Amino acid sequence: MGIFLDNLHPTFHLYSRDKRIKNIFTSKTRLQLNTWNHVTGSHDRFSGNSTIYVNGTPEFFDGSRLELQTEYDLWLGYLFKGRLTHILVFNISFSKDEIDKSRSVIKLSE
Repeated sequence: MGIFLDNLHPTFHLYSRDKRIKNIFTSKTRLQLNTWNHVTGSHDRFSGNSTIYVNGTPEFFDGSRLELQTEYDLWLGYLFKGRLTHILVFNISFSKDEIDKSRSVIKLSE
Protein backbone atom coordinates (compact mmCIF):
# COMPACT_ATOMS: atom_id res chain seq x y z
CA MET A 1 0.00 0.00 0.00
CA GLY A 2 1.29 3.47 -0.68
CA ILE A 3 0.57 7.05 -1.57
CA PHE A 4 2.84 8.55 -4.22
CA LEU A 5 3.02 11.65 -6.37
CA ASP A 6 2.86 11.29 -10.14
CA ASN A 7 3.72 14.66 -11.69
CA LEU A 8 2.17 16.36 -8.61
CA HIS A 9 -0.96 14.17 -8.84
CA PRO A 10 -1.55 12.02 -5.71
CA THR A 11 -1.59 8.32 -6.57
CA PHE A 12 -2.91 5.57 -4.29
CA HIS A 13 -1.42 2.06 -4.74
CA LEU A 14 -3.18 -0.96 -3.23
CA TYR A 15 -1.97 -4.55 -3.35
CA SER A 16 -3.87 -7.69 -2.45
CA ARG A 17 -2.50 -9.83 0.37
CA ASP A 18 -1.25 -12.44 -2.12
CA LYS A 19 0.19 -9.64 -4.35
CA ARG A 20 -1.73 -10.92 -7.41
CA ILE A 21 -3.91 -7.81 -7.68
CA LYS A 22 -2.61 -4.25 -7.81
CA ASN A 23 -4.99 -1.28 -8.03
CA ILE A 24 -3.58 2.14 -8.89
CA PHE A 25 -5.76 5.23 -8.56
CA THR A 26 -4.41 8.62 -9.70
CA SER A 27 -6.11 11.87 -8.75
CA LYS A 28 -7.03 14.36 -11.47
CA THR A 29 -6.07 17.13 -9.07
CA ARG A 30 -2.57 18.56 -9.27
CA LEU A 31 -1.11 19.64 -5.92
CA GLN A 32 -0.21 23.28 -5.41
CA LEU A 33 3.48 23.94 -4.88
CA ASN A 34 4.78 25.75 -1.78
CA THR A 35 1.51 25.40 0.11
CA TRP A 36 -0.04 22.99 2.61
CA ASN A 37 -1.97 20.16 0.92
CA HIS A 38 -4.07 17.49 2.60
CA VAL A 39 -4.11 14.13 0.80
CA THR A 40 -6.02 11.11 2.05
CA GLY A 41 -6.61 7.69 0.56
CA SER A 42 -9.46 5.46 1.73
CA HIS A 43 -10.37 1.92 0.66
CA ASP A 44 -13.46 -0.07 1.62
CA ARG A 45 -12.56 -3.75 1.26
CA PHE A 46 -16.22 -4.84 1.29
CA SER A 47 -17.35 -2.69 -1.66
CA GLY A 48 -13.96 -2.44 -3.40
CA ASN A 49 -14.39 1.32 -3.66
CA SER A 50 -11.45 3.63 -3.11
CA THR A 51 -11.41 7.37 -2.66
CA ILE A 52 -8.62 9.92 -2.89
CA TYR A 53 -9.34 13.19 -1.09
CA VAL A 54 -7.23 16.19 -2.12
CA ASN A 55 -7.79 19.18 0.14
CA GLY A 56 -11.21 17.78 1.08
CA THR A 57 -12.43 17.09 -2.47
CA PRO A 58 -13.18 13.40 -3.06
CA GLU A 59 -12.48 11.46 -6.24
CA PHE A 60 -14.08 8.02 -6.36
CA PHE A 61 -12.72 4.90 -8.00
CA ASP A 62 -14.21 1.45 -8.51
CA GLY A 63 -11.73 -1.22 -7.65
CA SER A 64 -11.41 -4.83 -6.76
CA ARG A 65 -12.71 -6.27 -3.53
CA LEU A 66 -9.47 -7.33 -1.97
CA GLU A 67 -7.90 -8.05 1.35
CA LEU A 68 -5.07 -5.58 1.57
CA GLN A 69 -1.48 -6.60 1.90
CA THR A 70 -0.50 -5.15 5.25
CA GLU A 71 2.50 -7.19 6.38
CA TYR A 72 4.99 -5.32 4.20
CA ASP A 73 6.37 -1.83 3.86
CA LEU A 74 4.19 1.25 3.57
CA TRP A 75 5.48 3.61 0.90
CA LEU A 76 4.86 7.31 1.36
CA GLY A 77 6.17 10.06 -0.87
CA TYR A 78 8.48 7.98 -3.06
CA LEU A 79 10.89 10.41 -4.77
CA PHE A 80 9.01 13.21 -3.01
CA LYS A 81 10.91 16.46 -2.47
CA GLY A 82 9.13 18.28 0.30
CA ARG A 83 7.94 17.75 3.83
CA LEU A 84 5.38 15.28 5.17
CA THR A 85 4.14 16.77 8.44
CA HIS A 86 1.49 14.27 9.52
CA ILE A 87 1.06 10.63 8.62
CA LEU A 88 -1.88 8.73 10.08
CA VAL A 89 -2.84 5.14 9.27
CA PHE A 90 -6.14 3.61 10.38
CA ASN A 91 -7.65 0.16 10.05
CA ILE A 92 -11.08 1.51 9.08
CA SER A 93 -12.39 3.34 6.02
CA PHE A 94 -13.27 6.95 6.91
CA SER A 95 -16.37 8.77 5.65
CA LYS A 96 -16.10 12.21 4.00
CA ASP A 97 -17.20 13.85 7.27
CA GLU A 98 -14.45 12.04 9.19
CA ILE A 99 -11.88 13.04 6.54
CA ASP A 100 -13.01 16.68 6.76
CA LYS A 101 -12.80 16.61 10.55
CA SER A 102 -9.27 15.14 10.52
CA ARG A 103 -8.22 17.73 7.94
CA SER A 104 -9.42 20.64 10.08
CA VAL A 105 -7.79 19.26 13.26
CA ILE A 106 -4.44 18.71 11.51
CA LYS A 107 -4.54 22.14 9.83
CA LEU A 108 -5.29 23.87 13.15
CA SER A 109 -2.34 22.15 14.82
CA GLU A 110 0.18 23.60 12.34
